[in-house]
Amino acid sequence: MLKDTQYTPLEIKQGLKRNEYRAFEQFYDDYAAALYGVICRLVQNEQIAGVLLDEAFLEFHHSIRGYDRGTCTAFTWALRICQSKAKRFMDDSRLTSQ
Repeated sequence: MLKDTQYTPLEIKQGLKRNEYRAFEQFYDDYAAALYGVICRLVQNEQIAGVLLDEAFLEFHHSIRGYDRGTCTAFTWALRICQSKAKRFMDDSRLTSQ
């Protein structure tokens, strides 16, 4: 991302709601590494964690208009999506290995 325009956390939230590419890009740049780390710890596989992170960000982007800023931060919402993706993966893995 071009770092000439930095959004404040509030501007990121507002930009995400308006579907602004730069706001989403900055959100990704700011938080992807932390979210990836959470997924890695849960699934214990870096390659799968990368795929799940991509899927989580797609879900985050597609559902951004339903995000309610009053209930949690955008990061917390993205974190919940990532944790849910990882949990579903782990549950599916256990089912297929039985």
